[in-house]
Amino acid sequence: MRGRRALAAGVVATMAAFLPFLLPAGAATADTGGYPNADMPCEWSPQASSGPPHTKWCQDFDWGPTPSTLSAGQESVDGPTTISPRGFGYRNCTDYVAVKLGFDSRAVHGNASQWKDQIPPPNVTNYPTIGAVAWWGTEVDDGLGHVAVVLSLNPDGSAVIGEYNNFLDGTYDTRTISSRGADAFLHINDQAAPGGVAWVPGYRPTLPTPTPAAPKPAATHPPPPPPKPAPPPPAPGPSPTPVARPTGPDPKVLAAGALSGLGASYVSFDPGPVMRPHTSRLVEARVSQPDALASALNQHLTGSAALPLKPGNLMAATLESPDFRIAATTPAQQAVVGTNLAVWQWTVTPLRPGAHVLTLCLSVDVTTPDGPQTSPPTCTLKRPVKVTNTPTFLAAGLMGSSSPWVLGGTAGLLALAAVAGAGLSVVRRRARNR
Repeated sequence: MRGRRALAAGVVATMAAFLPFLLPAGAATADTGGYPNADMPCEWSPQASSGPPHTKWCQDFDWGPTPSTLSAGQESVDGPTTISPRGFGYRNCTDYVAVKLGFDSRAVHGNASQWKDQIPPPNVTNYPTIGAVAWWGTEVDDGLGHVAVVLSLNPDGSAVIGEYNNFLDGTYDTRTISSRGADAFLHINDQAAPGGVAWVPGYRPTLPTPTPAAPKPAATHPPPPPPKPAPPPPAPGPSPTPVARPTGPDPKVLAAGALSGLGASYVSFDPGPVMRPHTSRLVEARVSQPDALASALNQHLTGSAALPLKPGNLMAATLESPDFRIAATTPAQQAVVGTNLAVWQWTVTPLRPGAHVLTLCLSVDVTTPDGPQTSPPTCTLKRPVKVTNTPTFLAAGLMGSSSPWVLGGTAGLLALAAVAGAGLSVVRRRARNR
C-alpha cells in the first residue's frame, strides 16, 4: 500500500511540474502593461489571440480585429485593419509606447527605427529619464528597430523599461537595461523634453482629431457703412509717472544664501570615503523632499521681488573637483517643485592618489517681474574622498572608520602589528627549543 501511495504521489508531483507546459499558451493571466488591445488576434488563420510564448507566431506581426482574405505580407483591406486608431500596428512596440505616453502618429510615425530622425536633436540624449522612449535602430528586428518606455531609474543609473513584442509574440514585459543600454533616448512627452511635464504612468486618451468648422451662411444684410475717420491725436501732455516696482533684497542673493543653509538638510550627497585611482564610480545627489525645500526657500524669499516657487521651477546641481574627471549622466537642471524626487548623477574617475574633496554646487531659478533669474551657485556641500590603492576596508580604517574589521583605524593597525610580532617571537623560541 505504501508503495502505491508513493507511486501515486510521484505521478501527481510530476503532473504538477509539467502542468504549465500542458496548458495552452496564454491560459494564465499575463500582465498587459495597461495596453487596451492585448487580446487582439492574429489576422491570419487560425485567428488565435496567443501562440507559443517568446515565438514569432503571427506572420508580419499582423494583429487585427478582422480575419484577412489576403496572403501573409499584405495588410487587410476588409474594414478594420491591423493599424490601431493611434496609427501603429496593434500589439507592436510602437503602439504600446503611443498608448503609454498619450500620443499618436501625428507626433512620430512609421517603424521604430524611423522615430529618432523625426525628433528634434535637443530631445535626443544618451541618458534615460522617467517617461523617455528607449530607442534601438535598424540593427534590431530585421531593420524594424524597437522602442520601449522608461518606467523607473535605479541608483546605479540603470533603467526599468516596459515594452511590447520584444519576444516577437505580441506580449508585454519589463526588464532592466544599463544607462547606456539603448542606442538613444527620445524625449517626446516627458519632463526632460523642452516644455515637457512630469510623466504619469497610465493610459491617456489619444489626441482628438480637429473637426473642420461648418461654413457660415452668406450674409443677407447690406454691407456695414465705411468706418469713421480716426480722431486727431491728443495734444502732448506731461509724461506718465513710471509705475513703482517692488523694492527689496536681491532675490538671487537671498536664494543663494538659503541654499547655503538648507542644502545639507534636503540634499543627500555621499560619494563614499574611499576610491581607487582611475576607477570610475557613479556618484549621486538627490532632493528627497522637493516640496519641503521649495517651502523653505519661499520663506527666505519673503519680502523680495521674487514670486513663490511653483511647479516647474528648476534647480541646477554640478559636481566639481580638479582631482577627478567628472561626466554628468543626467541634466544639470531639473524640476524640484511638484515632483517626488530630483536626482543628479555623474560618472566620477579619480585622477591621482591622495586626500581630495568633491564639491556639490546648487543654484535655483527664481521668478521675478523681470523674468526668471538664476541664483549664484552655492558650493557648501563638500565631501572628503581618499584615493588610494590600499584595499577599501584598510583605507577606511586609516580614515578613522569604526568598522570592527580594522579595530579602530591606526590603533587597530598597531594592535595587529603587535599580535604579528608576538607570533613571530613564539616561532623563534620553538625553533631554538628544537
